[in-house]
Amino acid sequence: MMHKKYYLSVWLALLTALSPFNLYADWVWSPELGKFVSPKEDDTRDNSSQQLEYALELYKQKQYDKAVTELETLIKDFPASRVAPEAQYRLGTVYEEKGDYFKALKAYQKMIEVYPQNDRFEEVIEREFKLGNLFLSGKKGKLFGVEIRPAFPIAVQAFEHIVKFAPYGSFGDQAQFSLAAAQKKAGQFDAAMQSFQDVLDNYPQSSLVEKARYELAETAYFRSIAQNRDERALEKASEQVQGFMQNYPGAPGTEKAAKIREEIDEKNAEKNYQIGLYYEKQNFVQSAIIYYKDVAKRYPHTQSGAKAENRLLALKQPVEYLASQRDALDAELDDTKKRLAGLSESADPVEREALERKLARL
Repeated sequence: MMHKKYYLSVWLALLTALSPFNLYADWVWSPELGKFVSPKEDDTRDNSSQQLEYALELYKQKQYDKAVTELETLIKDFPASRVAPEAQYRLGTVYEEKGDYFKALKAYQKMIEVYPQNDRFEEVIEREFKLGNLFLSGKKGKLFGVEIRPAFPIAVQAFEHIVKFAPYGSFGDQAQFSLAAAQKKAGQFDAAMQSFQDVLDNYPQSSLVEKARYELAETAYFRSIAQNRDERALEKASEQVQGFMQNYPGAPGTEKAAKIREEIDEKNAEKNYQIGLYYEKQNFVQSAIIYYKDVAKRYPHTQSGAKAENRLLALKQPVEYLASQRDALDAELDDTKKRLAGLSESADPVEREALERKLARL
């Protein structure tokens, strides 16, 4: 009977010891590890704060590589720690100090995505914006320690990220404008035009609206040059330039816009003049006259406009045209003779020879 009581008491003791309540009675939730832990475990695993302090001390001592290692280990081992956002932020600053701006950018972007509620959010957005401008200026990113990454695509990526995660923050309109500028520099003209248009549509009160309107016009012109066989591209450029000049007649970019407009007119005039010339050579005189008239009327200030006017005169009034050409030729001939006769014996032989050749040609 005594043996039965003994075994029963041992059995009850074992059950109590192995009870789930007893197994987890001393366990607590660790925000550092993101799980329940037992205080009996090795205390060195729950040391994110000390590890951050150690990493910052390494940073102060300019031991940047070691600081990076410590910070990356902390973020990996303690992703839910209350100091993890600060570690992610510090990782970006260390990379900046090292001059590895691409990795710094990536570190800041991760912080924005993983810890959007962090108190440093606006500061990180500002840092990302400044790095974007650095790449926009032509600074290349490092790959295996060598600056070979193309700059403008990285700038595009940086500004796109800001527009996505903080469109109406302190740098929203600036990031949108800079995104367009980076796309323009990268030769992404269609994307740049849309991004400049987004400045106008999404930030109508921004101080950058006027500048965006001009850049939109200029980008449309560059696009037309890149797509020289696309007539619609040239028309679009003309529309954008005209819109800017009408909406902002006294803006600083008006003079430059006017020059772009002149270049567009020259291209349009030359294109239509060549069509007229083609018809004339094929003996489709009436068709040629239609194109020459259009060029002379719409683009009188261009070189092709003047040439079209001459062709019209030649086709519609050949006698008068030939007479005017003969008169001009006689005047040039007389002028050349006078200049040649006025040369002294010691005159430059090269000049004399040039005048003699011209006289023979005339």
